[in-house]
Amino acid sequence: MTLFSLRDDKKYCLRPLLIYIGVTIFCVIFGLIYEYFSHNVLSYSMLYGFMWPLFGGVVFYAVWTGIYFLFKIKYTPSIWTSYAYNAGLATLTVGCYFHGIVEISGRTSESHDVYYTVIGVILLSAAAIFLIISIFIKIRERLNNK
Repeated sequence: MTLFSLRDDKKYCLRPLLIYIGVTIFCVIFGLIYEYFSHNVLSYSMLYGFMWPLFGGVVFYAVWTGIYFLFKIKYTPSIWTSYAYNAGLATLTVGCYFHGIVEISGRTSESHDVYYTVIGVILLSAAAIFLIISIFIKIRERLNNK
């Protein structure tokens, strides 16, 4: 399992950015429609559920794309890092909307919210660990090649 790969293509940065823009738009529309039919019951989880894909996806990948093209990075994180990161964001987004749906229905779901939060944080932490390990491996390889 390699933690870095030679994916030196523009698709690596631009494709996730465009996907997260679409996901954010979908989440905003879904939240607005669900709030409209909720009989004036307000759920902040439902209202602000789009923030995970917006900041975790659009802003993160916009910054990453800027860094990628400005500094001409030739090595990108592995697919496993991307999978863990995207799965963590998806889990937190779904958990937020699940909490909002349950809250609008008039019930509570504190026991189920913990699962979404814990699994989402574990996946994001795994992505961060994969990224840190891969950076150290690349630094060690560069030092050994000199």
